[in-house]
Amino acid sequence: MNVLKSPNSSKSLMKTVSSLTIVVLNESHRPVPSMEIIMPRKLITLIIACVFGLSASAADGDILISVTPDGGTVAQTGEAGAGKEIDFFLAQTPGPSDLFSANFGVFDFAAGTLTDATGATTGAATGSGFLGDGNLLTSDIIGDSGDNSLLFNQEYANGAQPIPMDPNRALWLSVGLDTTGLADGIYAITLQSDSNGNFLDQTNNAIPSNRELFFQVGVDAVPEPGSLMLLGALSLVAATRRRRSIV
Repeated sequence: MNVLKSPNSSKSLMKTVSSLTIVVLNESHRPVPSMEIIMPRKLITLIIACVFGLSASAADGDILISVTPDGGTVAQTGEAGAGKEIDFFLAQTPGPSDLFSANFGVFDFAAGTLTDATGATTGAATGSGFLGDGNLLTSDIIGDSGDNSLLFNQEYANGAQPIPMDPNRALWLSVGLDTTGLADGIYAITLQSDSNGNFLDQTNNAIPSNRELFFQVGVDAVPEPGSLMLLGALSLVAATRRRRSIV
């Protein structure tokens, strides 16, 4: 959630704290002459930064997009072929809960061919299990096989759609994918950046989200990209220890 500040708020606050008057009581509880401490401008700036920093720390949660029910970012599609399906899930990071008014954008698939795409529809609830079922004014979910892109455009009724708090998550979209002819490996699914934001809260402020997802072709389990770096670091430590023991 953006924190709005008046252009003159920092200047007025600077004047307010430019000096500090301390009243000291002696043993008889009578005030002694006050002392005025002139605070350096850098220190004043630091105090202002801390004040506004504390306000910003209360910002609402970010959106977490995943392609597994447990929050993973790599969807396993098995051996190459037709009839694959990738589900998209939404959650928000812990903190003050946001209600959302809309989401829109485009996912680009690095490989494969999109065959269909589904999500919640407008009108009365259908029991589909998708996020927004029965609470949508607009819902366009379009899979374009021509350029391997998935377009989504949804507007929620009354500008209010709750999204579960992580580790809970809601099924959002489902995509059919044909991976025939693809070599075993991991392929990217990238959410295009939108200057207006892809997710809007109940006051139409943009809420940030992750943008990089993946799908894996092949039967061998491969760790998530972040786990690969950790595995490499652990291997290096183990090799170093072995080398020391030999010496």
